[in-house]
Amino acid sequence: MAKEKKYAMPTVIQTGILGICGKVVDYTNIGLLLFNALKDSSYIVTKMDSKQEIISRLKFIGKLKKGEKINTRHIYVQPSGIGTTLSRTFLYPDNRGNALNFVNETISRAFEILLTYSRTEKDSEKILLNNLVNDLNQTTMGLNNLKFTYIDDSKFCCDIEALLESVQASLRLYRKEEDESDFQEESGEST
Repeated sequence: MAKEKKYAMPTVIQTGILGICGKVVDYTNIGLLLFNALKDSSYIVTKMDSKQEIISRLKFIGKLKKGEKINTRHIYVQPSGIGTTLSRTFLYPDNRGNALNFVNETISRAFEILLTYSRTEKDSEKILLNNLVNDLNQTTMGLNNLKFTYIDDSKFCCDIEALLESVQASLRLYRKEEDESDFQEESGEST
């Protein structure tokens, strides 16, 4: 009687999972990719060093269109769709929380710059101040478009609305102070 050969089934840990048609497929790399995707999903933008970078990001936010999502890691927009969903989940993890942190940090830093420029006597910085105010106004349109993109997320929309109200209130306060200082200069009064 011929002796039947028995083949030992390789374990999952040694070689991977038995795939289609009995072929062994190594899924350990896919598992590592998924692990890293989940681990990196809380990426927070922290590198906003120069005034120029902050102003650039402010302009970027102002140019957002409805349905566009922000890739905060590489600073570009992605259209809504299945490709973007897969990309933002597995390849380059990103989420709306990162987008909210990105816009909050950018706008906060922009108002710090606004305060610095408002205290200057340099003509060049006064021009930059007016440009910054225009950029902040433009940013409100981008924020409204971002809110539309995530219209299904009530909390995100509320966060964006609160940010919009804060920006608009700060701009109104700035305009009021600017108008008062212009009036004092015209009438010859000093504070």
